[in-house]
Amino acid sequence: MKHSEEYDLEEMICGEIAASLDDEITVIADDTLDSADDIAIVLVEPFSDDKKFLRRKRRKSEPDQNNPKVRGTDEHKTKKKAKASAGRKNLGSSHSDSEGDTELFVDALDSDWAGGQLTEQTSAFNLPNFPDIIEIESESEDSVAPKSGHSTESAGIRLLYNSSYDLSDLGDKTEVNLDTVTINELVGQKDLVETYQFNFSVDLEYFLSFLHPEFSIKRRKITFITGGPLLSGHPLENQLRKKFLISDVVASLPNRFGSHHSKMMVNFFEDDEVEIVIMTSNLTQLDFVGLTQTLWRSGRLKKGKTSTTLGKRFRIDLIRYLSKYKLNVTDALLKKLEHFDYSSVDVELVASAPGVYNLEDPKPKGEAYGYLKFRQCLKRNNLLLEPEKLSHNILAQVTSIAYPYATKKGKTSSIFTHLLCPLMFKDWDQLLEPGAEASQQHQRENRYKPHIVFPTAKEIASSNFGFLSGTAVHFKYTTLAIHEQQYEQNIKKYLCKWSQGIQTGRERVTPHVKYYACDNGDDWKSLKWVLVGSHNLSKQAWGYPLAKSKGTQFEVDSYELSVFKAGKEKPLIPVYGSDALPAKTTGEAIRFPFVVPPKPYLVRDQAWSADVDFGSLNDRWGNTHHGIF
Repeated sequence: MKHSEEYDLEEMICGEIAASLDDEITVIADDTLDSADDIAIVLVEPFSDDKKFLRRKRRKSEPDQNNPKVRGTDEHKTKKKAKASAGRKNLGSSHSDSEGDTELFVDALDSDWAGGQLTEQTSAFNLPNFPDIIEIESESEDSVAPKSGHSTESAGIRLLYNSSYDLSDLGDKTEVNLDTVTINELVGQKDLVETYQFNFSVDLEYFLSFLHPEFSIKRRKITFITGGPLLSGHPLENQLRKKFLISDVVASLPNRFGSHHSKMMVNFFEDDEVEIVIMTSNLTQLDFVGLTQTLWRSGRLKKGKTSTTLGKRFRIDLIRYLSKYKLNVTDALLKKLEHFDYSSVDVELVASAPGVYNLEDPKPKGEAYGYLKFRQCLKRNNLLLEPEKLSHNILAQVTSIAYPYATKKGKTSSIFTHLLCPLMFKDWDQLLEPGAEASQQHQRENRYKPHIVFPTAKEIASSNFGFLSGTAVHFKYTTLAIHEQQYEQNIKKYLCKWSQGIQTGRERVTPHVKYYACDNGDDWKSLKWVLVGSHNLSKQAWGYPLAKSKGTQFEVDSYELSVFKAGKEKPLIPVYGSDALPAKTTGEAIRFPFVVPPKPYLVRDQAWSADVDFGSLNDRWGNTHHGIF
């Protein structure tokens, strides 16, 4: 089985893109994909329940040291020589996509570095040096996720616990994980009786190791809903089926460039309780350990009638989303979820699901997906912007920036500048013309400033996992003329850094989170709303107008899930380092893993891209990156 991150489906488009020869706007055709670097499944040996880390044996074929892509610095190698050999590993430049590759056999006792899916993603980068092993002890995981001391509800927007600072030289590492959520809290509880896992990429053996032993002993059910088969042909299929009551179903993807990118847990517990978790994380070791992740959790819901407006909206939108799968499994799930009380839920669900939809302002209670669902949330919460009142900052923090959705004589239309920002205003009634001139005129007339938070190459290099973590961050801006045009016209001007000093505890952990926000016209002191989830800046995720429909229809290609939090009754206050509000501050705290206002790129800063040769720039493990072509 082959795995690839969202980039392989959404952003690795490198075929011939037809340019318009007249004045008509051309919607970019999805013609061909670059050859993706596949991620091979690895075999896992059983090991004690309290140890949740993997190690991997060295490949038989050693890398070609004459290849500059695989060279680390001699100085770094000497410096790290005293460390365990697990801290380093050589990868061959070729990568097998065979699921039964015995050269990739994983052993819990061997001394050579491994990381389950973590190491499988690295061969595209040919890195000779790796971080030391991180041990995740799921039984004691909760004890190492300290609390700030204030009363923190389990529900809401939270950060996922991250152990990558165990690799750093920082003295006190507990501060970076105040009020965070562990995987054990979500799926490792003894009273978990059934779970549904919606996701993009799953490392089965690694994820299953977090379940409580009772889950296996009592044959409790786990179901995976993904974009491709997980069990069929898996080398350990028989063993997994014997140990777990496990099944998987594949979501239909009509467009080959769409993906099942939603990341949701539906966890049923004893006493007829359920918890919904919508997050940014894949179910892999790289995601859990090496990347910054955010989640929203409903808290445990009991059966009953929903009485609140937001709860009713969330309930119906979740049921509608599940119905879009048209699968027996999801139909049965939505029938179970109908009977729970969602009155405590204070967010709205913003979902994307494949389909062609009418391009018209959605009714307050109507069914909507993609960018029209986003507008519906703004509209029915009375949050659409009025330019004559205040100047606003609008932010998109993402980990993938796709190609533009339309072009006209070398001018491009981008999802953020030409679609998402304009639809936030009351008077939105038509699409902007392609090019920087139209979007910048709209900004001046409506008095707002866009910001795109995206990590620089130096931020990736200096992160705890170095260039290895760059496998999760995607942006093409040099490979084709269309990429360069979009970058110069609609992206470069708005780029902001991921990290600023040490405030959030995630400055050195490469992002995989996605945040969208708008301030209250008070220079970031408070926010009108926040959206957190799986949506990146791509036309597959948000949808795009169909040119052939002459402005009457739009298409969505991917499954996505995010939550929308409105700051109506209380202003939303970004908080860093914990979930607590600063002293003498009124409002509702929203945990951010990066600081606002964001800091714009300097002239010398380069956005991270796997396709760019960053020359002599070393990551913190002494590796260099010379691009993927």
